[in-house]
Amino acid sequence: GEVAAGAQSVIDSGALSSMSMSTVIGFHGQPALRSGQIGLTAGPVMACISTVRATVSGVGCHGAEPHLGSDAVTALAALISDWQVMLGRRIDGRSACVLSVGVLEAGSTPNVIPSRARLEGTLRYVDPELKDRLHGVLRQTAAAVAHRFDVTVDLTIDEVVPCLVND
Repeated sequence: GEVAAGAQSVIDSGALSSMSMSTVIGFHGQPALRSGQIGLTAGPVMACISTVRATVSGVGCHGAEPHLGSDAVTALAALISDWQVMLGRRIDGRSACVLSVGVLEAGSTPNVIPSRARLEGTLRYVDPELKDRLHGVLRQTAAAVAHRFDVTVDLTIDEVVPCLVND
């Protein structure tokens, strides 16, 4: 997959250990460039990537009686919205970062509020110094949502790809 960090697997395999070299040049497909065109730049080029997984657990109930449960779906929706707001308010707007949610799962029938809802996404940022702050914003926001909705939020954040900075 995209976040498999292919270069690291080549290095770890030892495929380059018998070669004498002072420089390695890597590349990445860039749809904004025309076929045959090459783009070069110094500094940050590709963002750090952290995977984000959250499972919200509440108390399921019938859709006609939501007051008898703790709605994991509504809490998860609030979590996504609150993350977007808080990242925009706690991180300098000149620092590139984006949270994208690509997986949402909850329930199996339209008239039952499920006890569990989950998401998976990625957090991307170009300044490696921001990692702890960004992860902290996600954790603090998850704790606030858990309290507000009387649910638990199991949050896992893993840095899977470091930033690519050309020197």
